[in-house]
Amino acid sequence: EQREKEFPKFIESVKWRVISDAFFKESDEKVTDDEVKQAAFAELRRTFQNIGYMLPDEQIMPFVDNYLKMEDGKNYTNLVNRLYQEKTFAYI
Repeated sequence: EQREKEFPKFIESVKWRVISDAFFKESDEKVTDDEVKQAAFAELRRTFQNIGYMLPDEQIMPFVDNYLKMEDGKNYTNLVNRLYQEKTFAYI
């Protein structure tokens, strides 16, 4: 029952992955490490601002690499996936 419930979501995910992969293959578009670091930096800046800390950029930068390595690199992977999605949506 659980599998039947989640199967349509899985199929939709696979469809988007195929579309995304085709776009990146055809266009030679990439997600670079710099883009991932910039996205992490922006996310950290928002987080600090949301809790009331208005830190200068140079004080946020040291947190970026640690943030990307946290949870065995899960944050890095999530940001790469998000950037792939954003580029795919911008394409279509």
